[in-house]
Amino acid sequence: KWSNQNVTWDGLKMSEAERFAKANEILDSLGWKKGADGIRVTDTGDKLEFSLKCRNDPTFVRTGEMVLNNWEKIGIKVTLEVHEPRTVYPGIVYNGKDTKDWQFFIHRSVMKSDPDNFAQEYAPDSKSFWLNGNAFGWVHPEAQKLLRASRGEMDEAKRIEMIMQVQELFADDLAVLSMAHKESGFAYRNDRYVN
Repeated sequence: KWSNQNVTWDGLKMSEAERFAKANEILDSLGWKKGADGIRVTDTGDKLEFSLKCRNDPTFVRTGEMVLNNWEKIGIKVTLEVHEPRTVYPGIVYNGKDTKDWQFFIHRSVMKSDPDNFAQEYAPDSKSFWLNGNAFGWVHPEAQKLLRASRGEMDEAKRIEMIMQVQELFADDLAVLSMAHKESGFAYRNDRYVN
């Protein structure tokens, strides 16, 4: 009920080859031409290259490698920087200083049955390293107003409408790109619990 089904990704119905072709078309139109080494450059020689930070979890590292390989195919150089979790989260994301000492960052969020954590991450009421901290830097005044209001709205239909509007704003800005959705399984005793 919280998911806005009208917010879709244009590439969803495209083949991988079509997505790479479209990405190359967009980069070409922006003036980024491939240099001799395959990395895109401007007419002044500035290279299109970024750093991608992640924690040293094998899933995160493999995701980073996949991003690196895909971006390389369209002429973007990516350097993967792997960090220990105690460094990457408190030192880079939740340092309380909004330094945003990263260009791209692989992170995971756990979405719950209620979108309150969406409001905690993108419309914080107070600064805290682990809760209510806008770690990802997406500041959109209208979205923040809606998210803050949604936290106190008791009418579920009104609250759902607020969250739908925020998802449209979020998708328009493409603040975060969801690359995968992982299902988590849990064991339970079926002699004690049903369904």
